[in-house]
Amino acid sequence: MLQTTPPRRHAYLVVLSLLSCGTCMLVFSAPDLFDDIHRDSSTNSASRVVGAIATLMFVQVGLTPLCGALSDGYGRKPLFLAACIVHTSVMLALACVPSKFAFQGCFLLFATLNATFAMGYAMAGDCSLKGQLTPCFGLVDAAFGVGVTSGLVIGRFLSTRHSAMPFAAATMINLAGLLITRRYVYETLDDVHRKPSLTVISAWSASFRLCCREPAVLSLLLVICCMHMCGTVHVILYFYMNYRFGWQLKSQLVFFSFEGFCIVFCLTVGLKALWHRHWTNRQLVLGGVVLQSTSLAASAFMTSGWQVYPIFGLGTLHMTAFPALRSIAHQLVSPHDRGCLHGRLAFVTTATMVIAEPVVKLIVRISIADDLQKKHPRPCPLGYRGVLDGYSNCGGMPGLVFSAASCLLMVVFAMAYLLVAPPATQRFKITLGPPVPRSACIEESSS
Repeated sequence: MLQTTPPRRHAYLVVLSLLSCGTCMLVFSAPDLFDDIHRDSSTNSASRVVGAIATLMFVQVGLTPLCGALSDGYGRKPLFLAACIVHTSVMLALACVPSKFAFQGCFLLFATLNATFAMGYAMAGDCSLKGQLTPCFGLVDAAFGVGVTSGLVIGRFLSTRHSAMPFAAATMINLAGLLITRRYVYETLDDVHRKPSLTVISAWSASFRLCCREPAVLSLLLVICCMHMCGTVHVILYFYMNYRFGWQLKSQLVFFSFEGFCIVFCLTVGLKALWHRHWTNRQLVLGGVVLQSTSLAASAFMTSGWQVYPIFGLGTLHMTAFPALRSIAHQLVSPHDRGCLHGRLAFVTTATMVIAEPVVKLIVRISIADDLQKKHPRPCPLGYRGVLDGYSNCGGMPGLVFSAASCLLMVVFAMAYLLVAPPATQRFKITLGPPVPRSACIEESSS
């Protein structure tokens, strides 16, 4: 079928921002996001609702690799449109669920959102030159940052008017994304790189054989998994700042808006500047792991609430490692398996988030068990002299969570240094070299 409307090259980025905005609107519209840390029975009163949400989430997580593998044969746009439809349908279903289950349901939304982003990464890889893959993947990540920054502000503002307004607004935003996808998003996969006679069974088996065909991808998946697992400490950051420094939800919204702006800035301006300075993907990965480890270690020794701004503001530079890792993996696989690769990466990130979220909360719940039994828990002491005292008298939650994540990242740094394309190999020169000159890019695009 011929394209009757002029294509918009970056229309899929707008759609991804809209879907991210709608999802994050629901996350920050809940009155208390972490009642389950205190074992509030009201969030678990209807076990059928929670069980249904969990079942749908695991089904969606399992189907994410299949979505990426099918796009290698049927094209990116049909699967991108299908993922948008599923995401909107889940949004409508959550609108019928009581608002106290919004947090559990938002994990289901993140699962469908990751499947949509997998198609976005595949589209960015199809229409980008080899030397520009990392900045283009950074734009896709920045689209999520734009959605987070705008969604949390809009969602909290609407929830103060009526509890149903965030769901209605998020549904309208998703419908707008569907219309933009149908009209302006165009197919990026050409006929040369399509898999012939692809069936659902063959696509499913191909998604599982990817790591067997390319063993180097497995090391990249391990690094991405560990970095996302350590990034899950943001799940308890709201509770930590409230427990330690008395922050209310308004202060949290200001901080997360600031962090979202820093993410967008680092993935656009910062990544572009490093790319022009001929930083290799390997340098971006190693530098990102060090920055993330340093910021988490520093957050374990915070003595005042304002210190979270410079610590996590500089720490957001570690986000430049994710486009670099994706660029390395994208160049390692065959052009016929790139949709399958991005579907597998979406599966890894979603599964890591689902597994790490209860683990982090369990550590926090155990560490503050004594304080929660008291009617008036003793506040954690402030100042550098009170940090170590706070570990022994306030549950030790900062040291257990943030320091453990920092130590894990140092192990990841050693693993990335040894496994992620060592400089002595020829693969380093092929996939991790500096960006190609502009003249070569022009010749490649013209040919």
